[in-house]
Amino acid sequence: MLISEYQAIVDAEWNILYDKLEKIYESGAKVILSKLPIVDVATQYFADRDMFCAGRVTEEDLKRKMMACSGSIQTRVNALIPDVLGHCQVFEETQFGGERYNFFTGCPKAKTCTIILRGGAEQFMEDTERSLHDAIMIVRKTIKNDSVVAGGGAIEMERSKYLPGLLKDHSKETATVDWSICQGPRDYSTTAM
Repeated sequence: MLISEYQAIVDAEWNILYDKLEKIYESGAKVILSKLPIVDVATQYFADRDMFCAGRVTEEDLKRKMMACSGSIQTRVNALIPDVLGHCQVFEETQFGGERYNFFTGCPKAKTCTIILRGGAEQFMEDTERSLHDAIMIVRKTIKNDSVVAGGGAIEMERSKYLPGLLKDHSKETATVDWSICQGPRDYSTTAM
């Protein structure tokens, strides 16, 4: 193989790459997310045209962004039309500590939010994350199932509201009344009645 033939193959590959990049640019996309790595040439091409790109995005993240932004995942650049592109009001990349995060704000079909937990010791972060997860699951179950069973001291609170009046009405019939149980919410688990 001659050097000129080799160079022609290399030039053809570059032309294919630049043709694909140009089609992405012409589609009007401003943010490009890919499951595969994005090569430096493409990253520079997009940066020169004020476009953001991120490679190695997990499939789960891609699907979540697609649903929130009303877009669709594309496998070929030939099918890039405005109808398949997602939309958001604001896209920004922010750095917290050593990590960078991409925020899509104002997505038309978003039903989620992002909570970033930062702190000192790993143990505190794990406890905070578990507590937050528990609270979110409680809200989720309450939304899914509209019947609620009282708990967490609710029965004792209700009882403390009605006992004073009930006991005063029957105080003539009862020889001794322990009025301490009628003085508001407290721990009744150790009090004998």
